[in-house]
Amino acid sequence: MSAISFEEHGKAYLVMEFIEGKTLEKVQNDANGPLNEQLVMGWALQLCDVLNYLHTQPQPIVFRDLKPSNVMVTKNGQLRTVRPRSKRCAFRHLRPWRDAL
Repeated sequence: MSAISFEEHGKAYLVMEFIEGKTLEKVQNDANGPLNEQLVMGWALQLCDVLNYLHTQPQPIVFRDLKPSNVMVTKNGQLRTVRPRSKRCAFRHLRPWRDAL
């Protein structure tokens, strides 16, 4: 997929890739019980890394809709944040995620 740029409500966006995987919400629902603690801690560290990066920019970026349905889990266990209307496309203003534990 090529990069796509668009404007919505006066804000510009750049979409760089299609994310293949499941939402974190689906992973939770499919588990029918608690998820592995080490796996969840790895995901938590990934989310902390990206939020720290976004919040420490010269013009801080606030991800206002962080919830399990807006986080994709890739086949290799990495997380990507998405917006519902983005059709599972990630915003690439984020640096690469740290590997899960």
